[in-house]
Amino acid sequence: WFPQEPVALCRPVFVIRYSTPNPQNRSIELGAGRGIVELEQWAAVGEIVGAAAVVASLIYLAIQIRQSNALARAETRQVMMQMGQNELSKVVDDPSIWDFFTKDELSRHEKVRLHSMLLANLRQREYEWAERREGTIDPKMAESYAGVLTFVLGTERTRRWWNVHGHSHTFDAAFVRFVDQLLEKTPLTEYWESLDKW
Repeated sequence: WFPQEPVALCRPVFVIRYSTPNPQNRSIELGAGRGIVELEQWAAVGEIVGAAAVVASLIYLAIQIRQSNALARAETRQVMMQMGQNELSKVVDDPSIWDFFTKDELSRHEKVRLHSMLLANLRQREYEWAERREGTIDPKMAESYAGVLTFVLGTERTRRWWNVHGHSHTFDAAFVRFVDQLLEKTPLTEYWESLDKW
C-alpha cells in the first residue's frame, strides 16, 4: 500500500525579499527606530539631570562649608573678646599689679602674681596665634591682638621673664619663634613713662 501523494515531513520555509519595501514592514522598522532614538534621548536627559544634581550638591556643600567657617570665626572672636574682658577685669579689680611691671624690687609673692598674670596672658596670645594659623580669624584682627605682646613684654622685667619662661618648653615652639621675631624688631614700650605725664 502506497499513498497516492508523499507525506511532507518538513515543509521548506522560503524567505522572499521584495525589491520594493513592504509598507507594513517599513512602518514596523520605523517604529523600532523611533523607540531606539527615544531611549537614547532619555539616556542623554538622565545624564544631564545627573550632572546637574552633582553640581547642585557641590554648590550646597560649598555654601554649608562657608557658613560653618563663618560661624567658627564668629565663635572664635567671641572667645577672644571674652578672654580679653576677663584680663581687663582682673586688672581693674587689682590695679596694683601694674606696678609689678616697673617696680624696682618684687617680693616672692609679687613675682608669683606677676608670673601668673604673664603666663595667662601669653596663653591667650598663643591661642590667638594658633587660630590665625588655622585661618579662623582675620589676619588684621590677629595682628591687633598680637600687639598686646609688645605691651605686656615691653619692659625689661617682662622681657627677662620671657627669656626664662618663654623658652622653657611652656609654649609651642613655633609660637616662641613668632614672639622672638616680634620682640627683636620692637623696642621697649614707653607706655609707663607716658602714663606719668597724664
